[in-house]
Amino acid sequence: MLELELTGRALNKAAHNRAIQQLTGRSKGSVEFKHCNISALMKEFGLPLIDGYKPRSNAQDALRETIQRHVAQRASIASTVHAVGDSPVLAFSASLVSSTEEVRPPTKEKSDRVYERPTPSPIVPLLGFDYAARDAANRSLGFRGEELILAVEHKRLWEAGRRTLAEKLEHVSASQGDGFGYDIHSYEESGADRFIEVKTTKFGVHTPFFVSANEERVSGEKHSAYHLFRVFRFGPTPKFFVLHGRLSIACELTAISYRAEVR
Repeated sequence: MLELELTGRALNKAAHNRAIQQLTGRSKGSVEFKHCNISALMKEFGLPLIDGYKPRSNAQDALRETIQRHVAQRASIASTVHAVGDSPVLAFSASLVSSTEEVRPPTKEKSDRVYERPTPSPIVPLLGFDYAARDAANRSLGFRGEELILAVEHKRLWEAGRRTLAEKLEHVSASQGDGFGYDIHSYEESGADRFIEVKTTKFGVHTPFFVSANEERVSGEKHSAYHLFRVFRFGPTPKFFVLHGRLSIACELTAISYRAEVR
């Protein structure tokens, strides 16, 4: 299913569910819940997730071992995921803006909160690298995502009749460099400031992303005007959702590195 989704081929989740019901005797809901358990483990292993299956923890160790074995035996999974991650980044075009869709931010199921482990499991990449880290290091991908959102914001203001504001938009990370804690200085239709940080991935909506300490700090200082645009499925028909306010409130932040000095 992951290979089909990543390569843009037809994926009928309902038919897949029915086939498993016939094979195992499980109910539709039970099969759906098990797929969500699998998503939680895929996330733990640094694998891209299949859209529609929200990660739910409380998975059995036997399932963890099964996924590890399956990925090890099926080389095409690694080659497909690597091919998507390494594919050339699309050059920006006006048509990309018209094909971009805004969606609601993903939410966790209540049951996921009940079964959530006290400390998030560390990412243990099965295929050689962590895709969130790969996205963060891909400057070309990040820049194209910023270009896209800059154009989306320009279109929003232009169509609202706020054309003077549309022409004042600034791609801050390109014109002044990184370090401001946001990538784009935009505006509300009222003329109020709108500070936008853009995070882009070629993978699905549940792919984790990296936030710097500076971005988190600035999101707190400018919380009423701060917006994080998460662009996902970056390609011919990208999608995005928007998180508002302080990042430590909008997101679950997990420390993955420390600043160290010799004692």
